[in-house]
Amino acid sequence: MIRICFKPFDFRKWITLGFCAFLAECGEAGGSSFQDGMRMQATNKMGFGPFDGLSIWISQNSGLFYGIISAGVLAAIALSLLVTWISSRGKFMILDGIIKNQGKVKEPWREYKREGNSLFLFSIVLGLCMIAFIIINAGISLAIAIPDFQQERLTSFGIASIILASGAFLLFIIFATGISFFTKAFLIPTMYMKRMKALEACSTAYSVFIAGNILNTLLLGVFLFLFKIGLGTLMIGTLCMTCCISGLPYVSAVVFLPITVFFTCYVLCYLQQFGNDWIFFKHLSICPFCHYDQRGLAKGHPCPECGKSTLEGQKST
Repeated sequence: MIRICFKPFDFRKWITLGFCAFLAECGEAGGSSFQDGMRMQATNKMGFGPFDGLSIWISQNSGLFYGIISAGVLAAIALSLLVTWISSRGKFMILDGIIKNQGKVKEPWREYKREGNSLFLFSIVLGLCMIAFIIINAGISLAIAIPDFQQERLTSFGIASIILASGAFLLFIIFATGISFFTKAFLIPTMYMKRMKALEACSTAYSVFIAGNILNTLLLGVFLFLFKIGLGTLMIGTLCMTCCISGLPYVSAVVFLPITVFFTCYVLCYLQQFGNDWIFFKHLSICPFCHYDQRGLAKGHPCPECGKSTLEGQKST
């Protein structure tokens, strides 16, 4: 992370990588929240509620009203699909920039078009499956609780409905978290390295990284979670010191670029332990003993990290 972001510091590369990170994180974080601290009066001087006029207009123009609602829903769906598509392409852009230690937009956008579109379709199908799960669970829970709704009291039916809905919601959270972790840590790097589509990469990533390495996979997830807690505290402090300016869209991606680079490199360094087929930083001049980046050093110069030279590695070979 230090080499990519600070050695040497390149403002143009930093801004470009920040833009790629912004595209990759579209729709994943942020948002807004607000609190309504005012209450509207129940009636006005004419004796009408605040929404009576709106209700009358809706009753008189029901066709137009439902048309506006339908158009709004379709626009929201289209916007969500667009954001997901851009984010899917952006994930390969930021990964390519970090691995190659360069700030480019057009080249990775075009080069990884196939993989980005495949990830987009995979995300859509996965999202639809999750929505279907929520709808089915809600329908079953409501069906169980119908007798209590009819009698307007809580009995064993209502309790069973609450337990079922709560358990399903917990399973949903665990599943969604696991899928997000698998996608970011294993699926996307596999698609990038092997130039595979999403479904094929799922099978490869599971067989190579997870099967037989369940404990290490869980430990990786725990370490990433702990790092996020610590770095999250740092981010909150930065937001306070900058009066939340650093939390604005794109600005946050640029300001917190080192954190994005750190997590990406941490995962890639973990994956590189699975053999020479998974060396992501091939363009670097790597020390054969400790894997330190030796770019800029004369041939045969001792490694600044371990003190050994490349010539020693060649002789021992």
